[in-house]
Amino acid sequence: MSKGMLGGISLSDFQGPRNDFEQKLSGEDGKIWLDAFKCFLRKENPWDNKSVLFESLSLITIPATTEKFIIAKKFKVDKSKDTEVKIQGITGDNFQKWFWNKEEMPIAETILCSVVLRREAGSDEIIARLGGKTVAETNLTTIYQLMKKDTKIWGDGGPNIFYVPDNNNVLRWVWVHQFDGSWVINSDEIGKSGWYDGTKVYFPAIQIINLL
Repeated sequence: MSKGMLGGISLSDFQGPRNDFEQKLSGEDGKIWLDAFKCFLRKENPWDNKSVLFESLSLITIPATTEKFIIAKKFKVDKSKDTEVKIQGITGDNFQKWFWNKEEMPIAETILCSVVLRREAGSDEIIARLGGKTVAETNLTTIYQLMKKDTKIWGDGGPNIFYVPDNNNVLRWVWVHQFDGSWVINSDEIGKSGWYDGTKVYFPAIQIINLL
């Protein structure tokens, strides 16, 4: 490589755009510029909304648990005043069929990540963008602990989706939605249902590197 050259590009020609890019990354819109750069590296149009899927990344701490989590005991319809989590309904029979006999071991303190969809997308695309099924996977213990938290962390009350392995270790989407102070739960196969813009997707934050 010739002195003062980067490949066939003069370092002086490169320095200006690099400085400009670094300033943009450190500004208020840094995440937007980083997402655009990732699209550029994938040879996608960075300013086409169809290329960028996620925005508004947030982190939430989920406390450790000490007891085995029994799904049938915790995820039951109960809106009474003293219940730990008010659940007003479970839509369809998939959730009971796939999760009712499942038990989960105690979890360590977990950092959960949430992102908001910028556009409509199916679960297959969402999971692929996160980095695969093992990256997207969480558990019902974590969902339940999150449901116990202050409802303000859920934002404007829109759909919230998680990807959870069922009794047979098949990954399913689990949808929770808050309505009138209590929860509605649903579940279905990964290939079914698309999600509109504004939907929140949750996954373990340890996997956040896959979004970079």
